[in-house]
Amino acid sequence: ESIFGENSISFIRIDSSVIRLSLTRIQGDSAFIGSGIICGMILTGLESGVCSLAIRQTESYFYDIDGNIVTINNLAISPAIVTVN
Repeated sequence: ESIFGENSISFIRIDSSVIRLSLTRIQGDSAFIGSGIICGMILTGLESGVCSLAIRQTESYFYDIDGNIVTINNLAISPAIVTVN
């Protein structure tokens, strides 16, 4: 479970080999302070193969309740290899 919980909105756009993802907590929910998993992904393979999955830290943005960009100094993002048999 992520910090967004059940009460969230997500927007997903697939453009060629790039997936653009936006996750938002619904207004009125209290702010989150602390550490933990921001989100997880479940992927469904359409055919067999191997691909790499990377989330670019330079293209990851976090905003506070007022819409200001929040800097997360110790954000850990790791690449992954997805294999579909």
